[in-house]
Amino acid sequence: MEGFRQLIVWGSLAAFAFIAMTAEPRYFGVFRKHLGHASSGELMRSANQTVLIFGVVTVGSALLDRTSEPGWQERVLAGTIGYLACYVALIARAGR
Repeated sequence: MEGFRQLIVWGSLAAFAFIAMTAEPRYFGVFRKHLGHASSGELMRSANQTVLIFGVVTVGSALLDRTSEPGWQERVLAGTIGYLACYVALIARAGR
């Protein structure tokens, strides 16, 4: 049950951070149409840039931050699942 709880918590945190970083202006455009961007094309461009940054950070943290703390792999995996699921939903919504 602990692994499932970590999946939900870290996945939700990563999804929220992804939406907040994609919104324009940062963190405050969350409740606007196209997350504050002028068009869905700009939203897709910003989402692509943000997922690239998150991907580099994820790979970097997985390679460089190998601590002896148990469960770090589950947290990295849960965060990756969270932001990728949010990315897919955002691109599908903007594409309509």
